[in-house]
Amino acid sequence: MSDRNFEFLKWDADEYGLGVPEMDHEHQGLVALINELARLARDRAEREELRTAMTKFIIYAKMHFRDEENLMKKILFPFYQEHRAAHELLMRSLNEFFNIVDTGAGILPRSFFIFLRNWLLDHINSEDRLYAEYHRRQSKVASPL
Repeated sequence: MSDRNFEFLKWDADEYGLGVPEMDHEHQGLVALINELARLARDRAEREELRTAMTKFIIYAKMHFRDEENLMKKILFPFYQEHRAAHELLMRSLNEFFNIVDTGAGILPRSFFIFLRNWLLDHINSEDRLYAEYHRRQSKVASPL
């Protein structure tokens, strides 16, 4: 039996938290799903189990991106289009990796996990941090002390 507590990627609220509770919660969900995929890959899970986990991850990522984009539209974030384009690029990459699992050897290459970790953490600490800071500034303007 495999170790269900295996962590390929560890969530660190001090380092990756944005101070936007809904988005922080969803980012933690993405990390948990990445860890589940990494555990399955490490344990050489069957193709169908990987496909199911990958599908779950893609559905969750789409939901998260929709929520994030709705927040950006709500606060009139000026870099919404650029941020949305980054999400679309990731979704194309995720679909390519899904096809590797689906039609290939039924494995996720290590490069997938390196790509995902780098993309997620860089995205949170750069693009996501921009809208979070903008959101905080907008909140202060909307409700002055």
